[in-house]
Amino acid sequence: MPSKQYLTQQLLNQLPADERPGVEEVLKSWWQDPRDDSGLRLSTPGYDVFKFLKIERHEFEFTKALNPGLLMTLNRKLDCPYYLKVGKTPKLVLFGSQQAIMYAMYGDMEKFLRYLDRT
Repeated sequence: MPSKQYLTQQLLNQLPADERPGVEEVLKSWWQDPRDDSGLRLSTPGYDVFKFLKIERHEFEFTKALNPGLLMTLNRKLDCPYYLKVGKTPKLVLFGSQQAIMYAMYGDMEKFLRYLDRT
């Protein structure tokens, strides 16, 4: 799994030099949990940056209620940045094609989570 520090620096390098904030500042802003040993869940500002930079993304609707177990599995097992859109039609947005292919193959959040738990 790539480190948040590395991913953040790579993204910052794509922004105009005169508008680049500091790494420590954006680590706290772009990620749900800025610690490097935690998962790659993006915050809303981080998701907006990924969209602004036109990084390939894959969106999947799901009906399973967000619960601590689901969040912990995603946090521990996903090896690509991801974002959870909450609301009337919740979506899992993956910024990694390998994980997106696996989700599409399973076609269901619960089956996908069981797959992640096995890996």
